[in-house]
Amino acid sequence: MALPVTSLSAAPIMPKGILETRLHVHPDTVWGLIACFPALPGWHSGVRALGSVGDTPSVVRRLALPGGGTVTERLEQVADDERRYRFSIAGHPRAPADWIVEIRVRDNGDGTSTVRWSGSLEPAGPAGPARAATVQDFYKTGFDQLRRMFGE
Repeated sequence: MALPVTSLSAAPIMPKGILETRLHVHPDTVWGLIACFPALPGWHSGVRALGSVGDTPSVVRRLALPGGGTVTERLEQVADDERRYRFSIAGHPRAPADWIVEIRVRDNGDGTSTVRWSGSLEPAGPAGPARAATVQDFYKTGFDQLRRMFGE
């Protein structure tokens, strides 16, 4: 079943959380590693793939999370020429409403790259800030893994 894909001309996300890491490697090399949406476990040591369904750009991935539980995420947009993709949470019992995440690899112009995670996170209720911190910690773990993979 094909899932709807948001147009690349859609309004920009309004980030509530931003995390970046600079890598001393060409952005095409980094993008080659992280561009495949179902392959998150290849660069994030904290998750395990449980499967994926569909083809880019509407693939859905299911992941096992640290400490138990699973999350299902849906790829919403891919822009290979910009080295970025956006995805949303398609299934998690405590998922925040209207969560859109963007992963982007920026060329710094000097042979290095910056990987940026930004998220539009609309946390509900008193647990919202803690959820936002958990999400940032999750991506920080992934970025730490990227730095180790590239010898930094």
